Amino acid sequence: MDVALSEGALMRLMGWTDRSMLDLYGKDLQVEPAFEARCRRGNVY
Repeated sequence: MDVALSEGALMRLMGWTDRSMLDLYGKDLQVEPAFEARCRRGNVY
C-alpha cells in the first residue's frame, strides 16, 4: 500500500524534531528509482 504523508505528518509520526532525518531518508529513497531506471534503459556506454 502506497500512502502519501506530508513532511510534517511523517516527522510527527516518526518522532523527529528536525528535518535532518527526513532529508537523509529522502535522499536514500531517490537512489532506488534511479538505479531501476538505469537497469531498464541498459548500459549506454
